Amino acid sequence: MAVETTQASPKDWRACDVANRILAPAGDTLSILIPTYNRAAELEGLLAELMAQREAGLEDAIDITVCDNASTDGTIDLVQPLAEAGHISLYVHSENIGAVPQLFVCPPRARAPWCWVMGDDDLLAPGALTTIIETLRRDQPDFLSLNRQIRDRDLKNIEKDISSTAASQSFASYLDLCQRFSPYQLGFISCQIFRAEPFVATDPAPYMTRANGFAHLGVYLEAFHDKPAQFLSDPLVWHRFGNWDDHLASLKKNFVDLCCPLVDVMETARTRLGLGPEIWQSFAAGEAIERLQGHHVPLEQLVLENAARAVACGHMFSDQEWAELAQVAQHWGLKTQEALKLVKGLEQELKTLVGQHQNLRHQIERQGAPPTAQQLQTAQALEQNLKSRRTLLSGLAAQIYSVGLDQIIRTPDE
Repeated sequence: MAVETTQASPKDWRACDVANRILAPAGDTLSILIPTYNRAAELEGLLAELMAQREAGLEDAIDITVCDNASTDGTIDLVQPLAEAGHISLYVHSENIGAVPQLFVCPPRARAPWCWVMGDDDLLAPGALTTIIETLRRDQPDFLSLNRQIRDRDLKNIEKDISSTAASQSFASYLDLCQRFSPYQLGFISCQIFRAEPFVATDPAPYMTRANGFAHLGVYLEAFHDKPAQFLSDPLVWHRFGNWDDHLASLKKNFVDLCCPLVDVMETARTRLGLGPEIWQSFAAGEAIERLQGHHVPLEQLVLENAARAVACGHMFSDQEWAELAQVAQHWGLKTQEALKLVKGLEQELKTLVGQHQNLRHQIERQGAPPTAQQLQTAQALEQNLKSRRTLLSGLAAQIYSVGLDQIIRTPDE
């Protein structure tokens, strides 16, 4: 076991300054790396489960590393004794580098062939590690995507028994995997296990040009596009849903990230790999495909869906963002293009209505008297119009998967 202080160049997204490092023995198959910040309670439960499952004859197969992002709660008091006892490895960052950079700082610390970056607030199903190690050793996939069960914030109640109804299956390449599973599956950090070497050899910098919660998808695509991949249908991960301080703000950020930032990531990867724009039709949009009896919903419609949801939640895209969407939409189907124009038009109507509502409110504040009956009537009408347009946007997003875009959008020639 080594204890030391190290420093690394801040210019590389795959490294950061480290105040303290403690290394436990390496596993021969899988390195589990847990990025964490101020979640001592959740982390304690995850570590207890990991170590208990590892003790079922997997001690030599698995090593566990906590990458602490300069926590200020009781995280260090929890993990330091475990590291000093040789149960886990520990990296303590000199400062908080942010959540997304952790996704690229963790994998270089893997010392086993496969790497699993595990969210500090999620949990494993009983027996998950045994199944995973058996799969990795038997099938040797370069990329392994796990199914998950969605639970509430306390992990006590099941919100969704199984995230995807797809059967376990192997794919010749990660590109083929993307044609069956969407960013909703492949973007969920805790469900992805991959060979460390190709991931670490891929520079994440081209995908970090803007704030982006899905930059890792670009690295996955570049690193594993031509390598064998696999999906396991058993829900081996318990996803803790709703573990946010501001639920609406977190949802809205996710909607926004799945618009222009995702477009930026996919277009960057596509260009770097020399792929054609047909990935917007061939890649999958969502696991709700099963509800359409096998009908393929293309990735372009995932961007459309989240644009509609983002605007419905109050986000207003800039002219530059709309220009970016319009540029990539040239490669999309005509109905998706028409639906995107509809979303933009509804956003413009919302902007006008919001402005009118704000002006009315300011007028009432300036007059120094209670609002008149006419003002109250106008305010009510504006609020109703705002609500109706947000309902239209939410309905459009939902219908993409419930009935399909072909049934709800008509092109000019139809």
